[in-house]
Amino acid sequence: MKSTTKTIQLGNGKTRRIWYKNGAIEREAYYLNDKLHHEDGPAYIWYYIDGTIAIESYYQNDKRHKENGPARINYTIEGNTSKETYFKNGKMHREDGPAYILYSNYGEIIVRVYSLNDKQISKEYFEKKMLKRKLQII
Repeated sequence: MKSTTKTIQLGNGKTRRIWYKNGAIEREAYYLNDKLHHEDGPAYIWYYIDGTIAIESYYQNDKRHKENGPARINYTIEGNTSKETYFKNGKMHREDGPAYILYSNYGEIIVRVYSLNDKQISKEYFEKKMLKRKLQII
């Protein structure tokens, strides 16, 4: 038995849902003008077979994007955050901390990656660049 896919038309947008063979929802995606896009929440959600959320991804105009917070969040089956990735207009980018964070099973941060406009940089370079930017504002 294959998984089931259904597309629902909602005004100018569409929602596509895919179910596991057991009837539980596997994935849902929100589209506007045939592009992944959702203003009020994640545009792409992947679920574990028990119904808990595995991945949430925020998109605008088919690009991963979220202004205040991570644009992609991965969860463990227990519901704990395992990864956070920040994107702006499809590029890994964050100006107030690491753009990629990997957590241990105990919730401790084990990996931090700093990135501006899709370019990985060192923590030291990031801190100098952000300090310089703050000084320019003052």
